[in-house]
Amino acid sequence: MRRRAFIAALGGAAAGPLVARAQDTMRYLDLASPDMVSAEMTRADVEAALASHQTDFTGKRLSGLDLSGLDLSGVGLRAARLNRTRLIGAKLDRAILDQAWLLDADLSHASLRKANIVGRKSSGRSSMARTCQMPASLPI
Repeated sequence: MRRRAFIAALGGAAAGPLVARAQDTMRYLDLASPDMVSAEMTRADVEAALASHQTDFTGKRLSGLDLSGLDLSGVGLRAARLNRTRLIGAKLDRAILDQAWLLDADLSHASLRKANIVGRKSSGRSSMARTCQMPASLPI
């Protein structure tokens, strides 16, 4: 008898609505905090680092900078904060943008050939999805 009641309860649970909600990763995030809106380097600092062959900008705060036209090919920008950063016409071929923050970033006419962009965070207003020239398929 118990077994039948248990099976019936399982059947009723399966027939009922199952609501699964995705975790909202930005719910408790302060997007106005200095960590999200400030830069720890200037454009000149980035250019100097690139000139000295420094290519690892992992976790760097580069928000609000104008990095338009720079050749950032192969640069590691993993978990970098690039919010409201202008990357117009920048060359980001083979760049590693895993978990990079690109909220309101402007990537118009940027090149992202073979760039790794898994887990990037961008808003609907980011130019990445609308105007950035991306290859039809990115390597996984």
